[in-house]
Amino acid sequence: MKLPSLNYLIENAKDSAKRFPLSLISALLAVAIAIYLFEEHDNIKNLFPGVNIMLCGALGIPLFFCAKVIGIKRSFSLKNQSLLNLGCGIILVLIYLSLPNKDITQNTAQPYIKYGIYNLIIHLLVAVVPFLGPGEINGFWNYNKSLFLRFITSALYSGFLFAGLALAMVALHLLFDIKIHEELYVELWIFIAGFANTWFFLSGIPKNFDELDTITSYPKGLKVFAQYILLPLLSLYLIILYVYGGKILILWDWPKGIVSYLIICVAVLGILNLLLLYPYAKSEENSWIGKWSKAYYFVLLPLTVILFIAISMRLEDYGITVKRYVVFLLGVWLVIVCVYNILGKKNLKFIPASLAVMLALMSFGPWGMFSVGERSQEHRLEKILQESGILKNGKVKNGLAFNDSTFSNSLNPKTDNDGLLTDSLHNEVRSIIMYLDDFHGYSGIRDWFGQDIDSLVTRYKDLDKEKYRWFNEWELYMYALGLDPAYIPEKENDNYYYSYSAIKQNAIALRDFEYQVPFNLRGNEVRGAKSNDTLTFSLEGKDFILSLDAEKLHQLSLISGRDTLALPLADLAFKLSSFYSNHYQNGLATKEMQLTKLDGKRTLELTITDFSFDRKKDSLNLNAVEGYLLLKGVR
Repeated sequence: MKLPSLNYLIENAKDSAKRFPLSLISALLAVAIAIYLFEEHDNIKNLFPGVNIMLCGALGIPLFFCAKVIGIKRSFSLKNQSLLNLGCGIILVLIYLSLPNKDITQNTAQPYIKYGIYNLIIHLLVAVVPFLGPGEINGFWNYNKSLFLRFITSALYSGFLFAGLALAMVALHLLFDIKIHEELYVELWIFIAGFANTWFFLSGIPKNFDELDTITSYPKGLKVFAQYILLPLLSLYLIILYVYGGKILILWDWPKGIVSYLIICVAVLGILNLLLLYPYAKSEENSWIGKWSKAYYFVLLPLTVILFIAISMRLEDYGITVKRYVVFLLGVWLVIVCVYNILGKKNLKFIPASLAVMLALMSFGPWGMFSVGERSQEHRLEKILQESGILKNGKVKNGLAFNDSTFSNSLNPKTDNDGLLTDSLHNEVRSIIMYLDDFHGYSGIRDWFGQDIDSLVTRYKDLDKEKYRWFNEWELYMYALGLDPAYIPEKENDNYYYSYSAIKQNAIALRDFEYQVPFNLRGNEVRGAKSNDTLTFSLEGKDFILSLDAEKLHQLSLISGRDTLALPLADLAFKLSSFYSNHYQNGLATKEMQLTKLDGKRTLELTITDFSFDRKKDSLNLNAVEGYLLLKGVR
């Protein structure tokens, strides 16, 4: 086998740059912005514009590629190609404008989910647009084979290139003592994966798409991969799912929600396997491929029934969400594909084209996943609140009215409506409020409240971003409903582990204090029971003991002779675990983890940096507490 010369590789790279300039420019833009954001993210006040440009640059790679292959296939003039590229540019600008431009609490994931859908649609179009017309099935298969093999090859080249350059930098550091910044390795990977990999990929795209339909020789390695690796894996997964289906019938054990995702994954794997094997079925020795292709869709149909049973149970119990809508629509698409192939249709282009249409239709409009999911969850929430008496005549009763003192003085304001809901309904309301915050916002329920909560949150965050950084909008909506935002364990014996940590500070100002004492105490287990952990230190000739009572009093005590200064940690533990929805919360403001004590002789300020404990209803066990003491009045 003759290896390509260096001159050939250079000319091939130049040629691909001439053929796909806008895709390469988009890749270079995305990579440059990504490296800049990685280098300067601590110094950039607003990351959103940069991130959005990076995302649109990444999207421009397949979009301009798609425009170019259409032009090649249709023999577009320079004018028509330019107009098509201009249209793609306008699409990217509109997508950029649809993304949030700053960090505000009202942001949701919806714009970025839509971005992901657009990205997937464009990649599906890349696979099909040169061959949208009738016929040319063989050309369509060979074109996508080239894309598939080129993707694998470019990934392999990029991986080896990164490994080689990274090892070279390590060698420079070890052998010549040249300092290499750790960030450079990440930036090298961003450049190679984003730009070099794109260039590798584009350099192998066929130049004459019309010739692809005449190719009748197919790579044996691809058949081996599909027949001896993918097919056995597919068979194993199908057996597992059918055994699970048998378990459902025998035990009448309703399917679990996760089975829907497994069926979709197996179905997609099977369709990919059949697409890879498609042209090999033309030979007599491989006639089994055609029979297996038709049989597969018959095998897949019963699994789609399980999928619909599983997702329907979730929809009935918890309503429609974006994820459940997507799973249901993918199930519908699988049924359509199965029926299409069972009826003997052989157009491979139907599979990516139909999926692209399905994704496009469900991304917008009153029938789309966002509109339907929002209406469903708001209806569920309204029904629960009306039946409990919290919502009457379209208004919330006994909800918390926010004012300056609410934001300034309390992590855990008093709530009045918790007794109206069972624990399970309370948690269901909490789940809906969190879901709306993540995906839709609260425009549909704002009229239930006497205050504009969104503007209140924005107001207080703008006044003091550090002080109110821990505010989550969904938690304030829970308070506005008169409900505690904390999750309520539904079983008396449920025991939960909590861990909180504050922002670490390299330098600590003593202010009016005289001494700083770091500590790290743990609730040690001795024969199944908690024992006190202590820290002994001396200041100005006096001995002090800092003692952690982890099991009974739940406090930190500073003991000096007969004097004891107690700092109750239980109040802080209950306050944090009741307010924060997550059991693990990092980066809390220092003020949230401080306790101050004054006894007339000395002043003590306790700042906790790491705090962990177990909580079961109203009982508490402290596991570890780490931080530092500031002391004044030691004498």
